[in-house]
Amino acid sequence: MMWWSEVFHSVTGRMLLSSLRGVSNLPWLVGGDFNEILNHSEMKGGRRKSDSQIQDFRQVVDDCELREIMTGGPCFTWKNNRRGDEAIFEKLDRVLANDKWSDLFPNAASSNLVSSISDHLPVLLDTELISGWSRPERMFKFENFWVNNDLCFNEVRDSWFADKDWSSNIQAVQRALCLWSSKEYGNVAQTIKHKQNRLGQLLVDVDVRESEEEIKSLEIERAIRG
Repeated sequence: MMWWSEVFHSVTGRMLLSSLRGVSNLPWLVGGDFNEILNHSEMKGGRRKSDSQIQDFRQVVDDCELREIMTGGPCFTWKNNRRGDEAIFEKLDRVLANDKWSDLFPNAASSNLVSSISDHLPVLLDTELISGWSRPERMFKFENFWVNNDLCFNEVRDSWFADKDWSSNIQAVQRALCLWSSKEYGNVAQTIKHKQNRLGQLLVDVDVRESEEEIKSLEIERAIRG
């Protein structure tokens, strides 16, 4: 498995991928910023790329017998941080694997996540190791914005007892905070996911020209929530 942390240079990158194909027939996966698109539909705005440039990249992918892992999230992974007619969006980041790797991880999928920090979206790979494998129970997460609410301290104070051991107190505080947060804020995870999706739509929608204030508001709220 290799994660492509550098941009995919047209000559050296293609030569490296081609050489890796001939090294062994083991399962392998490669992902990251390839700096290339596989077809014209993976680009919006800007100067049209030549067919030969796209074909060169597709040829290397085909020669290495790689297939793209199923991907969710925004379709474009890179933007030039301009708006209106000057905006350019491309799908430069992806995860590719050969059939042997896909047979080992049949439920694998990748997601293009939301980011306002970089001009590239981060790509998350989820392998789900075993078919039928169920995710563990959701771990407790202390939300940073809770400390801005005085009631949070009250929940911790009222759930902690001196005559109980440390582990029992921690579990009691976790349960109390989860119940309190649910009543106070509703489903936080669902709200955050909804707003992240909305932010993602705004960041990749080249037709949105009057959404700067909404983007700023969502980014500030995401920073506060941690």
